[in-house]
Amino acid sequence: MGNLIALSAFQRWTPPNLLGRLMGVLLLASLGVFPLSVLLAGMLLGALQPRGIFVAAGALLALALIGALSQPEWRAFGSSIRATSSDARLTTE
Repeated sequence: MGNLIALSAFQRWTPPNLLGRLMGVLLLASLGVFPLSVLLAGMLLGALQPRGIFVAAGALLALALIGALSQPEWRAFGSSIRATSSDARLTTE
């Protein structure tokens, strides 16, 4: 769900002539760091045990969501589309 929202936001905010480059950078950033993330997870697993990894991952995810929801731009994402569609419906009725 987060990837869907983030990708949609990036595609809406990016000028059309830069969309291909942005998607290439996002793909490199998401898939290119996979070997590093596996290495880091393996090192942390030895130190924290599986239960600690799940707790830490949940806490980091919660912090990321709280940080995103504290930004007015993210909370208002898509509201202008709904407002314009309802305005259009009101004018046609």
